[in-house]
This record gives sequence, structure tokens and C-alpha cells, in this order.
Amino acid sequence: MKSIKIIVEKHSDGYIAYPLTFRDEWEKVVSPSGLSFLG
Repeated sequence: MKSIKIIVEKHSDGYIAYPLTFRDEWEKVVSPSGLSFLG
């Protein structure tokens, strides 16, 4: 069973959200300045 990760980045003009399906990639992109959600 795959879990889908969605990362949301806050920008001055709004938010950008995109899904990730591999934990390794997820770990790399998550940063203290970003919000992370599990879906």
C-alpha cells in the first residue's frame, strides 16, 4: 500500500502543493520553512 505525501510551500503570492510517493524524496524536500501533510 502506497501512502501519498503532499508538501505545501508558502510563497508571497500564495501556496504551492504537490504530492510525493517516495519517502526518500519526501524526506529531502521537507524543510523547516515548509508545511507537511500526510494524506
